[in-house]
Amino acid sequence: MKKVLCFFTALLLLSSCQQTAVEKPDNLIDEEVMENILYDLAVLESIKSNNPSSLEKKNITPSTYIYQKYDIDSLQFVSSNHYYASDVHEYMKMYQRVEERLTAEKNKFDTLVANNTKKLKPKKPKPLQNVDSIKRGIKLKEKLQQKD
Repeated sequence: MKKVLCFFTALLLLSSCQQTAVEKPDNLIDEEVMENILYDLAVLESIKSNNPSSLEKKNITPSTYIYQKYDIDSLQFVSSNHYYASDVHEYMKMYQRVEERLTAEKNKFDTLVANNTKKLKPKKPKPLQNVDSIKRGIKLKEKLQQKD
């Protein structure tokens, strides 16, 4: 009897490990689109943390912007995110790809800034000429008298 009980317990454990903890939602967002959403959210949140007034001036809420851009709703996003997060290894790979994209964009930006900084050398200001208007008037008067 113990052998049968151990067999069924082992069978139950093995079968429960094969099933995902979260069922696949009907309106699941494609994995590639989900990566793009996570990327855009990361960019918008960094803008929000670095310069909050820039989004406020344009009346942009990151979540609302994402929902409109990808034509999704909050429930679809949450259920899809929950589904992808249930497989921790795949979710980490997704976030690593997002991080790689962010790093690549940062490197491009840093390169552009470095190149533009080299090209835009500050011009030396012209030295101010301290001209005395009275002396200039006298010289002009002398020139006019010489011509007469």
